[in-house]
Amino acid sequence: MQCSRAGAAPSSAVPLLCCCCCHQRCRQCCSAPDPAPGPAPAPAPAPAAAERRVALVSGGTRGIGFGIATCLARDGYSLVLGYNSDAGAAATAQRSLRERYGVAVEVVGGDAALPATWDALFDRVQQAFDGRLTAFVHNAGLYIGITSVSDAQPQIRGEEDWEAAFGYYHDVYVLGFRRGLAGALACRGLRHVVAISAQGCNTTMGPHLENEAPGQAKAGLEYLVRLQALALARRGVNVNAIVPGLIRTDAWSKVPASEERLQQMVAATLAGRWGAPEEIGEVAAFLCSPRAAFLTGAAIPVDGG
Repeated sequence: MQCSRAGAAPSSAVPLLCCCCCHQRCRQCCSAPDPAPGPAPAPAPAPAAAERRVALVSGGTRGIGFGIATCLARDGYSLVLGYNSDAGAAATAQRSLRERYGVAVEVVGGDAALPATWDALFDRVQQAFDGRLTAFVHNAGLYIGITSVSDAQPQIRGEEDWEAAFGYYHDVYVLGFRRGLAGALACRGLRHVVAISAQGCNTTMGPHLENEAPGQAKAGLEYLVRLQALALARRGVNVNAIVPGLIRTDAWSKVPASEERLQQMVAATLAGRWGAPEEIGEVAAFLCSPRAAFLTGAAIPVDGG
C-alpha cells in the first residue's frame, strides 16, 4: 500500500510503505505533526432496562430462600421476594441485600397457598420492573407446627387432620408452583425456573415417617418440574428442582427431634456437617444463569452425600 496523505508532494523515490502497514514512517508522513489527541472515550452506558435480570423468589427473606436471594443479588439480579408473615425479617433482608449488593429489592407478604398472594407478587414485578422477569424460584412452604409463626393467616395447627394438612401443603407446593409459573410466563424474558424440593422425595435420601404429608406434596412438585421442563423446552426455558439435605436454618430449632438425634443425622452424611443456605443459593444461582442452558428437567441433590 502506498502512503497517500492528502496534500503531500509525491515522492520521487520508490514508494515506501506507510506506518499503518509496517509500523515505520514514510518520508511524507514523518514530517507531519502527530494529530491532536481526541476526546476521552465516554464511559460505558449503564445497562438498559431490557438487559436487567430480575428474579422472583417465593419464601425469599429467611433460611434457604434468603441464601438463594443472596447469591442472586451477588450475581446482579434485581429481586422480588415473597414472605409469609414475618414483616420484620423481610425488612431486614431487603435492607441487607440493597446495602451489600446495590440491587433493587422488593418484598411482598402473603400466604403462598392463596391466589391473591401470587397476584400481589406479579403486580409488584409489573410495577417495579415493567413486567420483566428472568427467573422464578419457588421456595415458599410452611411445615405445620414447625416453621409457621404466630401471626400466619390462615393459622394452621399441627393437630388438624391429615387430609387438611396435605391439602394445605398441596396448595403451597404444587398449586403455588403452577400459579407462580403461570404468572412468570406472562412476564417478559423468562429463562430459568427452579423449585425447591425436600429430602425423601426421591432416591437420594430415605423418606421420614413424620414427613408424610409435606413429602408427598414435594414429590408431586418434582414431577411437575419434569413435566414443565418438557412443555417449555422449545421456548428456551429451563426448569429444574433442587433437593436440599440438612441445611442449618432457624426452623431446625423447632423440630421436636433432640439435638443428639440431629447430630446423628448430620454425621451420617458424607460431608459430616450441616449445609449452609448459601450452598443451596450457589446451585440456584448457577441454574438461573446461561451456564445452565443445557440442564433441564433435573432434580439436583445438594445434601452433603
